[in-house]
Amino acid sequence: MTNNAILVVVDPPDPRGFVKDIPEPVVRLLRKMMAKDPEERCASTHELFEDVELVRMGQAPAGGEPQAGKATVLRAFKIEKARLDRMGNEVRTLEGKLRRNKRYLWASLAAAGALLAALVVVLVIIASS
Repeated sequence: MTNNAILVVVDPPDPRGFVKDIPEPVVRLLRKMMAKDPEERCASTHELFEDVELVRMGQAPAGGEPQAGKATVLRAFKIEKARLDRMGNEVRTLEGKLRRNKRYLWASLAAAGALLAALVVVLVIIASS
């Protein structure tokens, strides 16, 4: 039997035999990628990308018909991007407030130091009189 004949007859090994804690959706994607029948594998890199994104979102890879279509995945990406943009804006706003509060703190400490110095001068003048 040639190597090619072995590949057609022998089922691919279970990925969990190599790494125990692989999540089930990842195992299903790997099995789909190693399927003997070309009809069971991804037809294009675009389809593979969609399957990888489905797995990243916690879903199983598509089995023929996608569980979440391209529009659904793109909508999820747009929603996530908008959420990240809002969070980025909030972070920038909070960073600005933090910088402003630090300036106020240093100005308050400088004023308190000046008042303390003035108090010491007054006490020295009173004590020397």
